[in-house]
Amino acid sequence: MSLMTPDERIDRIRGDHWIAFDRATIVLNRLTSLMEMPQQSRMPGLMVYGSSGIGKTMIAKRMASKYPTQYNAELGVTKTPILLVQAPPAPDERRFYQHILSTIGAPMWGRHTVSELEVRALSHLRDMDVKMLMIDEVHNLLAGSYREQRRFLNMLRFLSNDLCASLVVFGVNEALEAVRGDD
Repeated sequence: MSLMTPDERIDRIRGDHWIAFDRATIVLNRLTSLMEMPQQSRMPGLMVYGSSGIGKTMIAKRMASKYPTQYNAELGVTKTPILLVQAPPAPDERRFYQHILSTIGAPMWGRHTVSELEVRALSHLRDMDVKMLMIDEVHNLLAGSYREQRRFLNMLRFLSNDLCASLVVFGVNEALEAVRGDD
């Protein structure tokens, strides 16, 4: 390893670092088994919740890094086995679909209905062969009414079922409350 300047060393120290711990390894192994599962009409999902700052987002990022996006220049096709997105600050389908499209780099123009955004996002995600949809900060659902929460959870289930992809959500302890009413 080459010698680093003091500023480079400070930046490296301040950056994100993966520190394996028993529960993180258990979660990563479970996520890997979901990825290796044969595709079926109702893929199993997983909810990871716990106190703030214990490494849930790092687990999600670590898992996503194990299955990087691959671009086939010959075919002009991008494959993304895992898509990691953050839940919007409130249960808003429009913002969620826009966030998905933005995350995958789909061009955005004009104003679209929720159903148009849904069709567009699903089309891109199918083309990208997404096998796992990971959503961080799922406890943001609690910022909406009970009805908005149910609609958002129904949308997530619909995405998982339509894509035949595992749905994995991450959030603080309150996330359990946000999803509890939905088997």
